[in-house]
Amino acid sequence: MNYACLWFFPAIVFLYYFSISRSPRYCLMAASLLIGSSLFRKYFGRGHPALVYTALFVPILTATGIALWQYTHYNNPGDVDTSAFTTAFWNLAHGNLHISLWNANLFSDHSNYLSILFVPVFIAAGNTGLIITQSLLILLTVVVLIKPLTTNDISKVFIVSAIVFSPPIFAILLYGFHGDVLGAPFLALALWAYKENKICAFVLLTIALAFAKEVFVLGAGGLIALALIERRNWRWILLPLLAGSIAIAMYWYGVLPILAKSGNRVAWAMPNGIGQWLALILRKENAWYVFTVLFPLIPLFAVTSWKYIVLPLPFMLFYAGFPDPSFRVVFRQYSFPIAIMCWGTLLLGENEKLKRLSPVLFLTVALAYPSWKPLVNPTHYDRARVKDIPAVTAMISHNASLLVHAACVSQFVDRKEVNNWIYRNKPIDQFEYALFDSRFLPQWWNDTGSVRSTIDLLRESPAWETKYSANGLYLFKNKMIGR
Repeated sequence: MNYACLWFFPAIVFLYYFSISRSPRYCLMAASLLIGSSLFRKYFGRGHPALVYTALFVPILTATGIALWQYTHYNNPGDVDTSAFTTAFWNLAHGNLHISLWNANLFSDHSNYLSILFVPVFIAAGNTGLIITQSLLILLTVVVLIKPLTTNDISKVFIVSAIVFSPPIFAILLYGFHGDVLGAPFLALALWAYKENKICAFVLLTIALAFAKEVFVLGAGGLIALALIERRNWRWILLPLLAGSIAIAMYWYGVLPILAKSGNRVAWAMPNGIGQWLALILRKENAWYVFTVLFPLIPLFAVTSWKYIVLPLPFMLFYAGFPDPSFRVVFRQYSFPIAIMCWGTLLLGENEKLKRLSPVLFLTVALAYPSWKPLVNPTHYDRARVKDIPAVTAMISHNASLLVHAACVSQFVDRKEVNNWIYRNKPIDQFEYALFDSRFLPQWWNDTGSVRSTIDLLRESPAWETKYSANGLYLFKNKMIGR
């Protein structure tokens, strides 16, 4: 194979994102990446361990710093997901499995039993500790993935940078905190166990994947498919298949009927049956999904072996069949395990061929940065908010029920009853306090006009008292509760 043709991949990624943005700044960034990587390769061709560590730690530390800065400045782009977990952790730490944020049990939507491992971190260091722990888990995952890269030449620097800057991986570093990150090291270790032919470890890791979140067992499914292709011993097919199936069955038929009597909380987002799932997979818009998630990583398979493309396919086919398009947004957590499985080829495949093509891998994923760029928006920084919200927080009793519309619901999780106004599950008059940020109008929400009308209604209602009103931030107290 003529590997020189793989240089078309970064060119195609560039043309795709330039056609969307039409931004001269994107052209400038692309030129900088190309020139910078060429000069870096020329002057640091022999490489050095310090450069590898720099390529690994600096991007992760930078992304973690941005995530912490946005969280502490009440501009967390992943606040909805962060608050879901942190609310659960606070309640779990106080002996309560029922979470008011979605009016359900903690384990009623996913089999994320291992997420309780985050609870001590939350108790000790709060939400900031969770964000830092998330970065450490990703760091551990990358370390496992690059284990076969024994040399410290310039190719390893490019490959490590490519892993960290892969849009689904770098995005989750910026996306506040999400419990799905716990599945990443288990996926990497499952790939390692497969490589080292350790069947017992693989079976145990399959169970761990199921209990990190049921969907992560699809990672084991990809490895089972690879075992079929490679004609491995029957144990590599049957034993993990049984272990994963039993673990999922325990969750679906054992735990859910007890903890979620009304059924799975997220069942509404799933296809109605296998027929609809297959029909949805064949939608033409899924071609863009494959392009944005998988295309930048295809050079990995071209250089190692095309058989490894089965590794991420179970995840991609699963989410391609969901009606809701949010499951196929690159910077959401759903694409995260797909990138981990793609980079698993480093553990399984021949890595010598990657040395010459390592700049291709780096440039392809780096040029896809517009897919996660919306997560970093310093223009949303508001100095007034940094002062206003702490002032408002001091006015709200820890025992009071609270309804919040702002990019900082996760800042108010230290209470038994808190709710997100966009996803509220009961009428507003059943809350003691309501906090509204009139300038929080997320693009993904199609009912932004109701914010102002609701604020006006509460200001004029005799049943509500305006406790705070400044810089577009409003706190209302329900006079009808606690009278």
